[in-house]
Amino acid sequence: MVSVCYCRDQRIIALLSVCLHLINKKNNCERGLSFSTSRVFGSVGSVSTAIQLSEPISVSVNAFPVEEESDPSRNLFAFKYDVRIENFSSDTVQLLERHWIIESAENRVGEVIGSGVVGLQPFLEPGQHFEYSSSVTIRDPVGGMRGTYIFNRLGSGLLGVEIPRFSLVYLSVCN
Repeated sequence: MVSVCYCRDQRIIALLSVCLHLINKKNNCERGLSFSTSRVFGSVGSVSTAIQLSEPISVSVNAFPVEEESDPSRNLFAFKYDVRIENFSSDTVQLLERHWIIESAENRVGEVIGSGVVGLQPFLEPGQHFEYSSSVTIRDPVGGMRGTYIFNRLGSGLLGVEIPRFSLVYLSVCN
């Protein structure tokens, strides 16, 4: 049994990722592990955390509301999300493509397919990680995102890595 609690400190999330990776490897899990959790974020909303561990790439996402960029009277709810991608394999990988599905109030409202992330197609050597931040605006105070990254394992072909669903919640409107 693995207990998980939320922490905004990326170092602790990275440590948790490594621990889950080792558990996964020890138990010879082929499908990997994923989980998500959330906690209250001030009076505005909640922070959602999602982590996907699949051999050999780990993806963790923290999402939280951005009050100064939101306008509830116009049904605009802005969120920032921070992503950490870790390469636990013995191969160098390159992030080639992203595919995001964006939901607002349980409806699929957007899909983003494109090269790399934030204008980059980063290479990750074995043991390296890459972090980036991005944002999204939806029309409802509750939504979510999920997706997939496509990596090139240099010399070994393509690898798809699932990004588990994480919540987008703007609590001050929901209360």
